Amino acid sequence: MEQIMKILRKIEEKENVEILYAVESGSRIYGFANEDSDYDVRFIYRRKVEDYLQLIDKVDDSISYMSTDRLYDVVGWDISKALKLHYKSNPNLREWILSPIKYIDYDGLFDGLAPFDLSRLYGHYYSLSLRHFKKYSSRSVEDFRHKKYLYIFRSIMCCQYLLKYAKEPPININDLIDELKPEIPIKKLIDYEEITQDELDYYNNTITRLHKKLKENYNLEKSMKNKYNKEYNKKFLEIINYNS
Repeated sequence: MEQIMKILRKIEEKENVEILYAVESGSRIYGFANEDSDYDVRFIYRRKVEDYLQLIDKVDDSISYMSTDRLYDVVGWDISKALKLHYKSNPNLREWILSPIKYIDYDGLFDGLAPFDLSRLYGHYYSLSLRHFKKYSSRSVEDFRHKKYLYIFRSIMCCQYLLKYAKEPPININDLIDELKPEIPIKKLIDYEEITQDELDYYNNTITRLHKKLKENYNLEKSMKNKYNKEYNKKFLEIINYNS
């Protein structure tokens, strides 16, 4: 915590910004961090009002930092970018908002804005599980990586939760397990226990079957956000302390 705060304060000084909100993301909030896990710190910041009024020299809307030992992966978005992505129901931002590990909090930062579009969330988690399975699936236990499969199963369960309850899924894999009671022995993966070749084959076959089922059952209504346009503009002006 102390080292993370030092990094954030240095970023503020170097970039001449004010960090409004900073949280942990990734495996530490998903419920399956291990001794090799790094810190995925994510933050939202604002600049001075005059920086947003530049006609030519526009300022960047994101900041990134990686420590030399690669233990701290830090990424921040300008409040303007964060609000635009909230409007688009960006799933990564949703998880920042729901993160239980907060380094800097800002009460009511996204209050009064539109709910996240469940259809967009489903599409994200479904596509993410497909990509991860294609990229990280193993055919032999020698190449098997627990965390890669946990990311796949978590994304699949987020989709299952959306289909079953038609509301935003929790971000922690243990909460998803408690709600869905999956057929797959995921707890063994969370505990990083050794698996057999038969178990790996079962995981791969099950994932393939679930992907097919999720594709067939996908039927979530899209929400309409146009009526919230003024609220996003109002929120932006309020946060940057703009007085016309």
